[in-house]
Amino acid sequence: MMSRKLMVPAVLALVSAFIIGCGVMKGAMFQNAERAFERGDYEEAKRLYLQIIEKYPGSEFATKAKFRLGQIYEREFEWDKAIKYFDEVTKEVKGGYLDMMARSERARIQRERQVITRAQYIYDNNPGTEKGNKAAAQALHDMAQAYERLGQYEKAIETYRKLIKEFPQYTNVPQILYQIGNIYFYKLYDYEKGWQAYMEVIKKYPDSEFARYAERTLKDTDRILKEIAAQIETIKKFRKEVAMKFEKAGRHVTQADKYGIYTDQIAQSYIAIAEGWRKLKNYPNAIKAYKELADELPFE
Repeated sequence: MMSRKLMVPAVLALVSAFIIGCGVMKGAMFQNAERAFERGDYEEAKRLYLQIIEKYPGSEFATKAKFRLGQIYEREFEWDKAIKYFDEVTKEVKGGYLDMMARSERARIQRERQVITRAQYIYDNNPGTEKGNKAAAQALHDMAQAYERLGQYEKAIETYRKLIKEFPQYTNVPQILYQIGNIYFYKLYDYEKGWQAYMEVIKKYPDSEFARYAERTLKDTDRILKEIAAQIETIKKFRKEVAMKFEKAGRHVTQADKYGIYTDQIAQSYIAIAEGWRKLKNYPNAIKAYKELADELPFE
């Protein structure tokens, strides 16, 4: 039989191992949730974050999971759910980054929703007269800008278009059309629709400063997109398709197998592609280019 002196350290060791094991499990589950969040798989991220909250209530990981859930629901425009989780975070932590960010996001959501509610009321109650039209037009403008600040870009564009259609004499129409182009280019990354919006400014309001801005934007964007396309063609030109087929089939291939003596040139092409997307503020595509570089040409 184990003596009491030996039993106590053994029990403590088992308890310590159990605690460490739980911590590792929590950390691993949270990292899996974070990876799902980062790649935009919000359904999987929500499932994992909710598991963490259920299995480890009161833990630091559970609080972080609630903050992430608030962010996800914010991105899905489910404002009440977002506020619910941000409120839970502020109750569980006092001071520090999470508390500050949760309070900031909650306040931003409430502020913009109030702008939308007030603007909708003004729009609904100011029809008919010239003064009423001005008030209603301004209300639609305020509403669209609030949607834009909330990241509801499609709704913002819809509201801007409604304003232009109902109040074509509104003084800020050239600016609004230019802003629609900006949303398509820099938020939705839809260059075709953005191009159309910029061209609308140029054709309908050729003497406006926003027509000049649109022309400059289109010129710069056209140049950068052509540069990106040229770099993509360079990669295709030097990539050895046989090696790529072998890699897809599960066989090990090296950088030399795929690109021969052109690995440095390929690396520079990927960097140029990423830099081009960065200039266009298309950060998802810039990150994608850097990831492809890391996958295609890892340090060996």
